[in-house]
Amino acid sequence: MSRNRLPKGKGFFIWGIKTTESGDPQKMAAEAKRLGLGHVLLHIHDGYLGEKSVFYGADLTPFIKAFSDVGIECWGWGAVYRSTWLSGAKRVVEAFARHPALVGYIIDAEGPISFSPEESKKLCVYIRDQLPNIPIGLSSHRFPNLHGEISWDIFREYCDFDMPQVYWEQASNARSQLIESYTQFQKMKKKLPFIPTGPIYKNNGWAPTVAQIDEFLRASKDLGFPAVNMWVWYQAKRDLRDVYEYFGQFDYGGGAVVPPVPGVDVTPELDAIEASVLAIREKMSG
Repeated sequence: MSRNRLPKGKGFFIWGIKTTESGDPQKMAAEAKRLGLGHVLLHIHDGYLGEKSVFYGADLTPFIKAFSDVGIECWGWGAVYRSTWLSGAKRVVEAFARHPALVGYIIDAEGPISFSPEESKKLCVYIRDQLPNIPIGLSSHRFPNLHGEISWDIFREYCDFDMPQVYWEQASNARSQLIESYTQFQKMKKKLPFIPTGPIYKNNGWAPTVAQIDEFLRASKDLGFPAVNMWVWYQAKRDLRDVYEYFGQFDYGGGAVVPPVPGVDVTPELDAIEASVLAIREKMSG
């Protein structure tokens, strides 16, 4: 395994695997194939809890086999906690020993490991020592400038790419929030590949629209991000079927032209994106 390996194409985070496609590995693999996914993100731990003990968890063996059989990469993810950092790190190592087909790991570093530089360092050192060649991504807040409680430099020292949660809740400006997130990460000391996660879920009366997801995906593709993910499979299909289906039919990989959303003119957005890309590159080269 190479640490240079990145997720490819479109992906979905899976939170409760037993709630997704009725917990049927074959149905999940077939649906992932229909959606054109290149990878899925499987819940391998939640702090000290292993894959069977997480929210609607299960033995992931048949799921990994089913996805792998249809050419879809499996990545593991899990939240880390200050109080259980060592147990959490051990769950990660155990998962990769149990499932050699797992490609890489995504650290979900949010509130539970805030203001914890010592624990964050120990966690990363332990995982890297045990899994030196596994690619690791960092999933955390979209705007690091607003979240000094996260030990960004420590996590990113051991990670191979950023996977920020670009959720524009209670707003509609998907493109501008994505560009702002990318800009903030590019200004950090260490430059890493950027793979954003977008929202397909409902919360407090808010939900993303097809037009917003279209804007997010087109911007990600135009900016050259190697992959893009969505949170979260089960709720997306249950609550926002039109958005879910649009994500599925969007061709992120092969360069095919995606039919525009009726009534949405994306030309101004793409012009603005191009200008933003040039500005970012100019800052980086300067």
